[in-house]
Amino acid sequence: PYSNATLAAEFDLTEEIYQTHQRYRIASSFIHVKGHQDDHIEFEKLPLMAQLNVEADELASGYINHLS
Repeated sequence: PYSNATLAAEFDLTEEIYQTHQRYRIASSFIHVKGHQDDHIEFEKLPLMAQLNVEADELASGYINHLS
């Protein structure tokens, strides 16, 4: 990675995922789903991947709030 990438948020998590995939030769693919699409489009009209992303965000937020 570029040296300034190591300062990015969540770099350690991203790097660990990458290293694990390399180490165990896991065949997979990744896609990026733009977040917060539901700010501009009704949830029901979003593509499935965007809907799942919204739900994952809500679950993560609920868990973080539960810890507080």
